[in-house]
Amino acid sequence: MRGQSETVLNIQALPARICRFSRHIARDYPLKADQPSLAKLRGNGQIEAMKKRTLSKEKLRGAKLARSRTASWVDAGAGRTASAKVDDIFQQWRAERPDIDPSPVQIYGLICQLYLQTTAFINAALEPYGLYRGTFDVLTALRRAGAPYLLTPKQLSAELLLSAAGLTSRLNALEERHLIARLPEPNDRRTVRIQLTVAGEALVNKVIPIVFDAQWARLHRLGEPSRQRLAVELKRFADVVSESNASDAEQQVTAKQLTG
Repeated sequence: MRGQSETVLNIQALPARICRFSRHIARDYPLKADQPSLAKLRGNGQIEAMKKRTLSKEKLRGAKLARSRTASWVDAGAGRTASAKVDDIFQQWRAERPDIDPSPVQIYGLICQLYLQTTAFINAALEPYGLYRGTFDVLTALRRAGAPYLLTPKQLSAELLLSAAGLTSRLNALEERHLIARLPEPNDRRTVRIQLTVAGEALVNKVIPIVFDAQWARLHRLGEPSRQRLAVELKRFADVVSESNASDAEQQVTAKQLTG
């Protein structure tokens, strides 16, 4: 889901930044006679090791940023329920704009609050395993696809409602940990397919029950009849939104054709 999450740093530009930094150091701080040259460092692999350490630090910093940002959204309203916060927004709009009906806030506002709060407890469950909701969603999408756990980036983007850039940052983080592999497409080597590795399959199989347990801990408090009613109404509302979006898109295409 895209609201989330999508704050993991894009690390693709890091090697270029590292090289520029190295050039500035060489210019401003010339080597002494007893210091190894960049050529020697590159020859024994130290430069590549430095790049890998920097990439790992940036990846970890990005993952922590994603988790801390979600946590800060939730902590900002600590001590107050989601419904109380949404009720405040509703009353504020009624006071500021009595000419409009802000009732949709009571539905969409609650959905947004639920998303933030569920992301917070899911991230807490995933953190011991070095994952967060964004990377977990990629692993589960591949796992749900069934053996050989293989999807194209386009399929993953559609599955997760992500842009290409948002997906790339997650794939980079997972590939760095050898949880996924990018494989060349047999008929078009310009494109790749994403496959769950043995390590990735083992990790996601271990973590999935933990996340479901955390979700069940909240749902059990509703009781079975309430859970069933909620599921039915949420499905109905999701279908209404999807159908409305499709109708709007069709009307926009028609309008462009008429004016084009």
